Amino acid sequence: MPRTPPSGADAELIALLAARGVKVSAYQLERWRAQGLLPRNPYRSLGRGRGRAARLTPEITVTAELLGRTARQGRKNADLTELVKGISAQNPAVVRAACVTGLTDLADQTGARPGHGAGPDDGAQARLDAAAHLARTQRHHGGLHNDLRALLAEHGLDVDDIPELPPMEHPALLELAVRLFSSGRGEVGLDEIADALGAAWNWPQDAVEEMQHSLARSEIEALTRGEDPWDDLPPVHDVHSLIAAVQECGDTELLRTAETVTTTSSYQMMAALGSLAGLAQPALPLAVRPEATKAMLRHPIWLTWGQFASRAGSFSNASQAFAIAVGLRTPGFIDRLADYRELLRGLLRLDHLASRLQPGAVPAARSAVVPESQAPRGDGHPGGAPFGAREGHGR
Repeated sequence: MPRTPPSGADAELIALLAARGVKVSAYQLERWRAQGLLPRNPYRSLGRGRGRAARLTPEITVTAELLGRTARQGRKNADLTELVKGISAQNPAVVRAACVTGLTDLADQTGARPGHGAGPDDGAQARLDAAAHLARTQRHHGGLHNDLRALLAEHGLDVDDIPELPPMEHPALLELAVRLFSSGRGEVGLDEIADALGAAWNWPQDAVEEMQHSLARSEIEALTRGEDPWDDLPPVHDVHSLIAAVQECGDTELLRTAETVTTTSSYQMMAALGSLAGLAQPALPLAVRPEATKAMLRHPIWLTWGQFASRAGSFSNASQAFAIAVGLRTPGFIDRLADYRELLRGLLRLDHLASRLQPGAVPAARSAVVPESQAPRGDGHPGGAPFGAREGHGR
């Protein structure tokens, strides 16, 4: 394949990925296309006899980034492999290093510089620009929960006790989350929270202004008392705090948190796919029964954590490192996540499958339908979210 300088859409793609910390070449792009891994750029007419030009699409951008992060040439991909190796070998030093690497990779994408502080003279504009860019270029998910809920209704199940989540297609909320991660709360005003929520959920302007006034009053009252106005809000998980949590925790706590997060993430992805399979073709292996899917959708940890962990990109080293670090900073969350993991095992009937693969094994009895005694409480009490929800917040 010719190694000629890229032009047009490929040049734009290479520059876009480089800004996100992913280096690829025109040769790599062509090699992936030849292997059928990356779609070719579609063409658009330039009009008036000027010919046509290739154009870049969001799908191609996302696919190329995934390939660039997982199939890099000329260097060992030590990301998720090293994390899994460290957990399997019960080696806290390897796990700690893999988590710091993942968090640092995320920081690089957002313009943050771990260990250098985050003041107005230390790249604030670069972090602001990076957050806006990431929010614009990321796919905005959130439909899996509502899709599964709709499918359950089509199968005749009562879904009135499953909340229907509002759509979040606007990048404002993601941009705010990225800024909080890269800069902490020093560069984000409380009024911006109201702006982001209003844009994400299409609130009327008077509702946004009412929330802004409420936050402003709370801020003034807290400062008057000599308190931090952020104390009554969900904790901010910025990159500096997350890296410190990984570096300062004990070995036993780190290994337990990492093992719980990674195994539950695996089960969650299988349960999401199994739920779709169970609603479409119940005879497939690991298909989850509709009644069990309903129990999952009602669970607080699904609402605040599981649906996000079901995305394809969530099982990367950076995403797992983020979830591990947040788990370390959220008291009680890992205990709740471990309980949720057992629920997922029951939904997937993993012990039943193991007994079929290993006839000599004697599995513990678990039902694919969650007993009422194990179902989440009707008050929707949150089970803790890796994206930073205090009790009563984050949904």
